[in-house]
Amino acid sequence: PEQWLAWLDAQPHAIFAAKTGGGKSTIAKYGLLPRIDGGESIFIIDPHSSGWFDLPGVGGGEDWQQVEAAMMAVYAEYKRRLRARDEYKRETGQELADDHFPRITVVFDEANNAKAAFDRIYSGARRRFDPWPLFAQCLGSGARKVSMSVWMLVQSPLVEDLGLSGGLRENFTRIALDINTIRQMLRDESNKERREAIQAALVGATYPATAVISSEVYLLDRTGLDRPPTPRQSAAAAWDGWDYTQNTPAAQN
Repeated sequence: PEQWLAWLDAQPHAIFAAKTGGGKSTIAKYGLLPRIDGGESIFIIDPHSSGWFDLPGVGGGEDWQQVEAAMMAVYAEYKRRLRARDEYKRETGQELADDHFPRITVVFDEANNAKAAFDRIYSGARRRFDPWPLFAQCLGSGARKVSMSVWMLVQSPLVEDLGLSGGLRENFTRIALDINTIRQMLRDESNKERREAIQAALVGATYPATAVISSEVYLLDRTGLDRPPTPRQSAAAAWDGWDYTQNTPAAQN
């Protein structure tokens, strides 16, 4: 676990896929531990109000209006960082350092349900636009350039089910956490021997998991990853781009 969790920490974006109760939030919490301990910012968008240490969540009770506002607040930060990056290049002729912006990790739980909700809400509606494609496509393609990391917790490991084009597949690290999602993921494994070896190893596995690493499917060891400890002062890691008292985007200076 210490090897692949370290690998996960280095990836720009991630998709954690499993049925309800399959361990998505548990593994995501282990992935968040070094980021919280390192003083990084975390923003939780969670329509089902799951517990995320002491971090406040946004959008509980399937408040889709609030979820939309949270998505657009993230998008606004993304655009703000892109503008700062472009201005610096125009003024100096150089690129900003990769670590110029502090990393923000956006954890979007029940992302597949959110997409389905927006599909319903915006179907035939005369509103400005469905926010989902804007959020998913732009953040999936460019957010890593400005130190924004997006983690989506879903029930399918297929990026297409999130409205993402196949071309964005490589931008998202995908982790499958139950037999059904693993079987879906194994369709991406072109090496028959590897595919059959993983299928054989899964027989009787209590806590199965696989990930796509460098275009190959790997079996992951989840030994001991069942009770993530609560990091001290985790509430202090909450992203300051959201006003958690008013449940609105924070006023920007």
